[in-house]
Amino acid sequence: MENETRDLTSEMAAELSQVYLEIERTRALHLDVSELILSRGRVRREWIQLMDLDESKK
Repeated sequence: MENETRDLTSEMAAELSQVYLEIERTRALHLDVSELILSRGRVRREWIQLMDLDESKK
């Protein structure tokens, strides 16, 4: 009985470790996506500024 409990505990610990790894991967992906969104916004603003500058030169 004690060995079974130990085996189950080890199994659960391994599964929990996998869950934590998945959580960390998901967080990292979320941060990557957030960075891309922010970067896209910056590029869009810079593009608009360049277009406005170009229009004002005409």
